[in-house]
Amino acid sequence: INPTIHGLTASGTCIFAGTHDGGVFLSTDNGGNWIAVNTGFPNTDVYSLYVIENTVFAGTEGGGVYSSSDGGNYWDETNSGLTHPYISSFASSSTNLFVGTSGGGVFRSNDNGATWNSANSGIPAVQSYINTIAINEPKIFVGTKYGILLSTDEGTNWNYAGLSNFSILSLAIIGESIFAATPNNGVFLSTNDGINWTNVNNGLTNTHMLS
Repeated sequence: INPTIHGLTASGTCIFAGTHDGGVFLSTDNGGNWIAVNTGFPNTDVYSLYVIENTVFAGTEGGGVYSSSDGGNYWDETNSGLTHPYISSFASSSTNLFVGTSGGGVFRSNDNGATWNSANSGIPAVQSYINTIAINEPKIFVGTKYGILLSTDEGTNWNYAGLSNFSILSLAIIGESIFAATPNNGVFLSTNDGINWTNVNNGLTNTHMLS
């Protein structure tokens, strides 16, 4: 397996790894062995992976989205309506699948990736570099190169939700608490939808977050 791993996901007993310049690899024995599963998959730089039921989605750098419904044996390009091919992240609500792109903002699909529509109303160009998406319905948060945005209407409209001076690498939600990881300033916490943020690094000896 290519040692540079950008994404991991699991579907049943299958573990998928997205790699830099190596495409997708599959393990069916808890990581003991890996095989490349790239049939129909011309783009080898995979930055994100996601599973909905038995469908695995792979987000690539420059090739958009590919999906497989047979355990990675074959991949189909699923880019209809997706005008920006650099895919950084996935998330899903009860009605839509979302992707974040590096420079093209957010796109959503209500048909399991068959077609995509831009969902960028209220997203400034400077915040169109999406690193991560976290959903706690009806709230959808995206972490961008410059802070956090929030939508409460399935991505139809977005509003600023704080931390504009920081690049947000990853988000995690526990109840009403949302945690944001930054490259050099550790972790921040908000309990009021981003109105206020508190640095929560007590005991964190290294505040350089990677993802």
